[in-house]
Amino acid sequence: MTENFHPATGDAAEPVRTPRTLTPEEMLEYIDNGGAVPLNSGRHDMFLRYDGSWWIGDAIGFTEITDIEQNARLDRWRQRLSDGALWS
Repeated sequence: MTENFHPATGDAAEPVRTPRTLTPEEMLEYIDNGGAVPLNSGRHDMFLRYDGSWWIGDAIGFTEITDIEQNARLDRWRQRLSDGALWS
């Protein structure tokens, strides 16, 4: 097995990179200046799109989601929430 082996598919995967982190105050600044966008307002505001990736937040800060597939899923979910086509 190689270092970039994807266990679920058996395919070569993108190199794993360490997620970046931000404090709640840093992310709030990006939200206020329009640099970060929530998945949607309300229930899913713990997921934010910033600097080309999705981030997940909790009381102590935000952590970048580095998995390409998970980012793509969240992009599709945001589009469905925005367009109103949740089940397509």
